[in-house]
Amino acid sequence: MTIEYLDDTAGISDYHRWLDIGNATARTQYLKDGKLFTSDYFASAPDSVIVIRLKSENKEGIHASLSFDSPLPHSSQVADNEISVEGYAAYHSFPVYYKAEDKHRYDPERGIHFKTLVRVLSVDGSVKDRYSDSRIEIDGSTEVLILIANVTSFNGFDKDPVKEGRNYRSHVEKRMKCAVGKTYDALREAHIRDYKYYFDRVKLDLGDTDDDIAALPTDKQLLFYTDCKQRNPDLEELYFQFGRYLLISSSRTSST
Repeated sequence: MTIEYLDDTAGISDYHRWLDIGNATARTQYLKDGKLFTSDYFASAPDSVIVIRLKSENKEGIHASLSFDSPLPHSSQVADNEISVEGYAAYHSFPVYYKAEDKHRYDPERGIHFKTLVRVLSVDGSVKDRYSDSRIEIDGSTEVLILIANVTSFNGFDKDPVKEGRNYRSHVEKRMKCAVGKTYDALREAHIRDYKYYFDRVKLDLGDTDDDIAALPTDKQLLFYTDCKQRNPDLEELYFQFGRYLLISSSRTSST
């Protein structure tokens, strides 16, 4: 999914972005003509949706265009402030070292199918469907909630994803309907509670990093750690926990 902001970039300052692996949420924020803009993100396992919230203190609100694309064969349409995309994956892919122009084999009668829904909910301003190219336009909204849900026809390694696949269309529509009925705060609270149940089970303490090193941005710390062999136990702890964050936040089976 692509969010294209239509305002000019003049007057933007104090840009920051970060990932909080303690609760698996991410944020981008900056000032635009002295007014705060924030975008918050998280992927919720309990509700099986990706949640994005855009907020602006500027009274003129947010001006943006949303679209969805995929490298897989797909079709898309827009209606009622929702982009709906259906497509299918390759039924066979050759290894990267295999010398062939076409490394992927596609057939709608053999590949795993998917359906993705992108719903836009606005507190104020206007949200319009652009039917010509399946886009959604946001105009003058000070707070926007974007929900993304996706379900595939995969029904097990021993099931034909087309003939024996699960009803991915009804599943994704049900997930979206449930998520739309909840507030942002409720979605976020359920996500953090679920995530921390797993994440908070493990603590790691390898010592303390010097304050002048700890004050540096993560990319600088990593550079000094790898190139200068700088001692940084806090960074080692962070990478250990970052790996756990990725695993916990990945897709889960029902038994996990």
